[in-house]
Amino acid sequence: MIEFNFTLIITWINFLVLFLILRKILFLPFLEIQEKRKKHKEDSQNLVTGYLKQAEALEKQYQERLIQVQAETNAMINQARQTAFLEKKQKKIEVEAEIANQIEQTRVFMEKEIQKARNTLPQRSSVLASQIMTKFLSPAVEVSQEFSLLECPGSLVK
Repeated sequence: MIEFNFTLIITWINFLVLFLILRKILFLPFLEIQEKRKKHKEDSQNLVTGYLKQAEALEKQYQERLIQVQAETNAMINQARQTAFLEKKQKKIEVEAEIANQIEQTRVFMEKEIQKARNTLPQRSSVLASQIMTKFLSPAVEVSQEFSLLECPGSLVK
């Protein structure tokens, strides 16, 4: 059995004093450090959570802006294509009109040249016929000056 004597009381007092000293020196600072660490950890986690939310919000904002920019870009590309198509169509019309104008000018020029050739052909053909006859026929045969290709029965010029 346990005997209650003076040593037991001193041991209990010694234990109590040691407990209070250790509590003051060791346990309370240790608990404070643990509490500070816990609070710091919670603050850090809250800060990280805030940063993550901010990052997600920025990402969402960037995605929306990217979609908006892509839509604007597509609209600009489509508008440029339409403008290019209209310019191409207008240029084609202008070129076709110029070609038609050049064809008409060429046709008028050719008609004038044909008419000029028709006007000068009888005169030249008479001269050429005379020259051919004098060269191919013997020099003894004289060609009359009144001879004309127009008077020949097989004449091509009318």
